[in-house]
Amino acid sequence: MIFSTGVFAADVQVGADTTIGNIVETDAATATPTTTTAVGVEYRGHVQDYGDYPTDGTWVQGDGQLGTTAQSKRIEGFNIELTGGTAIPAGASIRYNVHIENEDWQNDPNNLTDTSNWKANGAFAGSRAKSQRVEAIEIVLVGADGKTLPGYSVQYLVHGENYGWTHGWKADGAIAGTTHQCLRLEAIEIKIVKDAPTAYNTAGTYGPQTGTEVVNHDVTVGADGVTLQNLHIKGDLIIAKEVGSGTVNLNNVTVDGNTYVRGGGPNSIHINGGSYNNIIVEKTASGNVRIVATDATGLTVVISEETQGQDIILEGTFDTVKIQAPDVKVSTQGNTAIKELNIAAGAKDAEITLDSKTTVQKAVLDAAVDMKGTGTINQADVNANNVTFEQKPVKQTVEPDVTVPPVVIPVTPVTPPGGGGSPSVAVSGITVTGTGSATTITTDNGTLQMLAAVLPTTATDKSVTWTVTVKATSVSTGSVNGTLVVTLSNQVATTPAAAFGTPTALNNTVSLTGLVAGTTYEWIIGNPAVWTAPNTFTLGAGVTTKDLTDTGFVNGAKLNIRVKANAGAAVSAVQVLTVATANIGMDADQVAVNAEALKYETAATIAKTVAVDEDVDATVVKLKSGQTADGTITIGREPADGTYLKVASNVYVLKAQKTTAGDGTENAVLTFTKNGKTATATVAVTVTAQ
Repeated sequence: MIFSTGVFAADVQVGADTTIGNIVETDAATATPTTTTAVGVEYRGHVQDYGDYPTDGTWVQGDGQLGTTAQSKRIEGFNIELTGGTAIPAGASIRYNVHIENEDWQNDPNNLTDTSNWKANGAFAGSRAKSQRVEAIEIVLVGADGKTLPGYSVQYLVHGENYGWTHGWKADGAIAGTTHQCLRLEAIEIKIVKDAPTAYNTAGTYGPQTGTEVVNHDVTVGADGVTLQNLHIKGDLIIAKEVGSGTVNLNNVTVDGNTYVRGGGPNSIHINGGSYNNIIVEKTASGNVRIVATDATGLTVVISEETQGQDIILEGTFDTVKIQAPDVKVSTQGNTAIKELNIAAGAKDAEITLDSKTTVQKAVLDAAVDMKGTGTINQADVNANNVTFEQKPVKQTVEPDVTVPPVVIPVTPVTPPGGGGSPSVAVSGITVTGTGSATTITTDNGTLQMLAAVLPTTATDKSVTWTVTVKATSVSTGSVNGTLVVTLSNQVATTPAAAFGTPTALNNTVSLTGLVAGTTYEWIIGNPAVWTAPNTFTLGAGVTTKDLTDTGFVNGAKLNIRVKANAGAAVSAVQVLTVATANIGMDADQVAVNAEALKYETAATIAKTVAVDEDVDATVVKLKSGQTADGTITIGREPADGTYLKVASNVYVLKAQKTTAGDGTENAVLTFTKNGKTATATVAVTVTAQ
């Protein structure tokens, strides 16, 4: 159980599992300190006979002792600052006020509502070279607004002349030490204590129907089906891993700190209104997460390095999206608007897919990434080699140090055989979920519906091939062999129970694993030819797996599953594992031209000795070392009539020399074509000045 930290003027007690500085205190007798990324504190001082202390120039870390005991050495001044980097709330400060021999308080000690003139954030408070003792100190934490920082407490313990450590811990502006008694401070310990978070670990709706409830510390969500509404969270919001692949709704929630996403799945985080700073997506248990944002302000989504290998889906309106993880897949859905998309240098091999209804105002690409999809990028700043686009940006700026310019490799629409009809749209991905995130049938004759969502939603071929594994984790056989009947249907129905009429044929491979040896299990395949004559088999002693395959199924986006126990068996927990695959990929000719476009050099230099109208095609259209041209692919050339280049009989020739100071530049665009499929590559051509 977590207790809130108590804060008192004269005495402070710390509860169990409360985060303190850079350690976590716990009541467990065997516990050891645990390093965290929490806000901490460090400090130095000026000590009699030692000077600036510690003398090696280091800082004392939170909870450590600064100064001396049993040496009668006075402390003459302090430097105190916060640690924790990005964990420090925006605008937060640590401020401190000291009482000095012969000088009194540096600031009014009783005015804690305005501490703007106190020393802060590492500045020195006290005196040097005056032999004047510090007799008392008070310390506060304030936010960007100058008011007490919510969710945190600064606590400090002093050792003073004649009274030692006996005054106990003080906190948040309480005076530690003495005044008008001529007693020196000799040592101090300081720590930052973070209040225990408010935890919502049960499905339900939390927050008032109207108005706003203020929560002065962190909030954690630890269960599927939690809705937060009309809350102002002064600390961080944490969507914990315990949410699993479930759903969390945030309705009109304001978060002053960061929002950390560590749980959720393809239906997961719905943000409706409110205000946020950074929404940081970290590693999730499900390996994928979807964030849907509507009418919220200040949304900055950070795809952290921990998401490597995961799938992230964004939908809605975002101020900034920062992708820091390598080998991550980020896609958008529906009407999505992103003001600025930043691909960090460390996000190598990330794959970004923009839905056709997505608009990115500005994309800054600092890593080699594949920009897929047909969404609109109004401005692309390319600062890295080997960037590819499926949809050419409206405007593009390439950093001068880029030696391999970006390549546009469009996925060409394919007209269905027979002529006419609409162009086809290729499938880019697929997600599978159970209704209500369920994966287990727990009642006899119970049903479960699995849904396959093919991306993009405009894909021409949305056919799905299902693979189903049903694992009976708890089957009671009684005194006779039991029969387990599993029925599949892809009939369109609102509820799975209503879908079991005359079955539509399916197309899948079925495996039954982990069943009890010696028990008869009956599998009803969803093919009309065998619907009334179910396939049956009996597992012999020691046999744990039996595969049943039927090829007479038709693909469908919904799969309904029903499990019934007969002849002595009883179903109490049957786990259903499904995998759906779609025709992801592209035409073989498109693959060929895409590969061909990458075989050629992306920069060329024409020497000043080349004459006007001289053939320069071999210089501009040049294979990379070790590459061989595909003779079945034709190459088109642009510009037909440029500044320095022109095309004659599909061959580049020099149109004009560079006769003024400075080399000339021009982009040559190569178009690779095979059976109507095309890909382009850009060659940066330099014409050496005469």
